[in-house]
Amino acid sequence: MKQSNEEFVRFLGEGTYGYVLLVKYTNPDGSSFLAAVKHSYAAEYDSLQKELQILRELRGCPRIVKCFGDSLEQGLSSDGNKVHKLLLEYASEGSLNAFMENHTDRKLPESMIKDFTRMVLEGLVSIHDHGFVHCDLKSANLLVFRCNDSYELKISDFGNALEVGQVPDYWETDFPYVGTPIYMPPESFRDGVAFRDASRKEQLQPLSDGESQEKP
Repeated sequence: MKQSNEEFVRFLGEGTYGYVLLVKYTNPDGSSFLAAVKHSYAAEYDSLQKELQILRELRGCPRIVKCFGDSLEQGLSSDGNKVHKLLLEYASEGSLNAFMENHTDRKLPESMIKDFTRMVLEGLVSIHDHGFVHCDLKSANLLVFRCNDSYELKISDFGNALEVGQVPDYWETDFPYVGTPIYMPPESFRDGVAFRDASRKEQLQPLSDGESQEKP
């Protein structure tokens, strides 16, 4: 995906994968658009490439963040290191976690909670229908978009996503789970320790059918 010009707008955030910048792209015909550009270093290339492939398969799903282009772009970081870039649609209201900070005691109106819950479920149905499980659903990975006088929610960050039935290849003694512990179901833990089998079964259980994809 080639644009005639790209202009840095501002820094959006960072995580274990790298960092995200807001960039304005201008096409040869003079049209332009904003993109949230996810930058990852070489060590995270496989994860970013997997995320791109999943987002390509989920194109057209209204509750999933949209990616631009069919391949990762390459560039250099401010310190001269090679980075891989994934272009995503920009959510002007940020993550749901940040959005809640704009409300008293982080409490959203009940009608908005109902709408957002429906949107998340619609997104999960699309993900599961395509044979994937997100594995790290949390407020930081839900993006809020302004739509006229209302808001829309979309699911993002598929770096930990798995195909249904797939076992991640990075099980370790000190990292025996996929996702963020505080958002995991309590039955996945015992005495403060995450159990591999329990965690895997819960992470791979589609919300839409209520039955585990793993056999005991």
